[in-house]
Amino acid sequence: MSEQARISRASLGNYETDDYKEISHKAIITLADFYGVTSDYLLGITENREQHPFPVDELGIDDETVDLLKSGTLNVRLICELIKHPEFINFLSDMENYVDNLARM
Repeated sequence: MSEQARISRASLGNYETDDYKEISHKAIITLADFYGVTSDYLLGITENREQHPFPVDELGIDDETVDLLKSGTLNVRLICELIKHPEFINFLSDMENYVDNLARM
């Protein structure tokens, strides 16, 4: 790995221990490229391994929803898990039918 990432073995060893003092921004970028993740992921700033370079508008989410998701009042991690569940599409379909029936009343 040292040869592929072009970082000395001593530096890599220091990065793996809890007692290292500093890591250069160049080394962070090099390691992020080596592992195919973002530097924010390596630094523990985000749990997303990839950077998603598209505007929120492409998701079809309106401003109120963005504000709500950013507000911290919702458990966004739970929402993410729900959306990834294989039955989520069926749940949404059932919910849409329920709401449509309520509207007809």
